[in-house]
Amino acid sequence: MPEPDLRLLTALRRFRRVETDAARRDLGEALAHENALSEQEAAIGRKLDEARKFSGEFDRDTFGAWFERMRTARARLADALRDAEARAAAARTTLTHRRVAETTAEEALTRCMT
Repeated sequence: MPEPDLRLLTALRRFRRVETDAARRDLGEALAHENALSEQEAAIGRKLDEARKFSGEFDRDTFGAWFERMRTARARLADALRDAEARAAAARTTLTHRRVAETTAEEALTRCMT
């Protein structure tokens, strides 16, 4: 049986670690984006709830236009949030695959060194 090339396996392990680190960063960015959108959507929800409770004098036409803009903005944020959730899920899957590849490379190197 031929002697395994430890330099090649070491390089592969390093490469897999770099891939895993990149996947972790991607997941972190995706989660941060998802959280930011979620916070924006919640803030609009709170504004809409407060506006519904307002009982003083106000211009109904102006309020109606503002309310509709807020509802539209909230709907756009909900769409963006669904996209962000899908991106985060894909990033999780990618990270899982990268971890498996990194672990496999580490195990191969360990087996060859013993």
